[in-house]
Amino acid sequence: TKLGKDDVKKFKKMGVKVYILPKDERDRWEKKLDPVKEKEFANFGEFGQKVKKIADDVNSRYPYSEEGLY
Repeated sequence: TKLGKDDVKKFKKMGVKVYILPKDERDRWEKKLDPVKEKEFANFGEFGQKVKKIADDVNSRYPYSEEGLY
């Protein structure tokens, strides 16, 4: 499901603050959290590697976008 501009307007009307993270800021967060993420995947052994593979596949097909939810 994508969060489009109309959805953002609806949330704002309901009093929800919506902040679309700029790509460069998200990239910085991702880089800083990579070691933590890799450690967690490793802690789950083979299952963690399967989850990582699925996450990498989904993230490659649906890359982060400031235009909607992702």
